[in-house]
Amino acid sequence: VSPVMAQPFGAGFKIGVPLNDAFELAGSQNLPISLKNKSYIIAPQFELRLPAGFAIELDALYTSFEINSVGSVASSLLGASFDTDSWEFPLMLKKRFGAGDAVAVSARPFIGAGASFRRLGDIGEIGRFITSTGANTGSEKNSTGFVIGGGVEIRALFIRISPEVRFT
Repeated sequence: VSPVMAQPFGAGFKIGVPLNDAFELAGSQNLPISLKNKSYIIAPQFELRLPAGFAIELDALYTSFEINSVGSVASSLLGASFDTDSWEFPLMLKKRFGAGDAVAVSARPFIGAGASFRRLGDIGEIGRFITSTGANTGSEKNSTGFVIGGGVEIRALFIRISPEVRFT
């Protein structure tokens, strides 16, 4: 009987639901702006497993938003809406607790923290609300932030399911 070695690399797929708006938009009295999440987040996930229950995880989270504006300009009602995409790349150091050598089914809680890099696309279309030209400037907006989260990893043979909650 030979010992089973743990695989140092992992890859998977994440599916999630945002619990709040990813960001806020400021409007004016003449031009209120609202943001609507598309209610899903999808991502490939990669992990490098380290000794002592540590791991480094990198995700590529994708979601889409709808931005709406309704305002009055020169006694007429003006409304506009467009979709924009968001890519978020959280890089986290994770720590799993509990024994990791169980053969059959095991559940291990974990916590993680790190940095998150976001790229918000097509925000140049906001100019459509003001100019009504329909021109797309194709602007992109990058931002960096902090991410923290936790959950439980449930392992059954070769499949791992990890429900978690994150704050970015």
